[in-house]
Amino acid sequence: MSAAIYLVTEKEVVGLPIFDGKRLSLALDDLDFLAQKLDLELPSSFLHVTKEELEDVIASAGVDMMDLMIPETEWFDAENLLETVFALRVHLERHPEAMLHSASVLPDLRALELALELCEAREISVRLTIDI
Repeated sequence: MSAAIYLVTEKEVVGLPIFDGKRLSLALDDLDFLAQKLDLELPSSFLHVTKEELEDVIASAGVDMMDLMIPETEWFDAENLLETVFALRVHLERHPEAMLHSASVLPDLRALELALELCEAREISVRLTIDI
């Protein structure tokens, strides 16, 4: 079983680029570390999983959802996440040695950047989520 990180938008966005997100999930700790070094917001700070998204995983583990305190859905300005993604992508293109397997994560960063540009232009809030 492998996890994937993907973009969720507050409203439907026609033409939103689709990306796999598995490489982002595998590299999230490294991306956070690099973002911290570059004085950027951490990509993981935009990650928010809703109660609905957790239900299947939690139920299969035998945990009652009523026992969990899951906050309301949190949305972020696309511009803020775009700033982080853009800076990480540019840095990794210029300094591929900055992160192990940087070449494998660049396609997802590019696709996420394009999606965020669309969302920013249409003033649509976003969040990242994880699919397990």
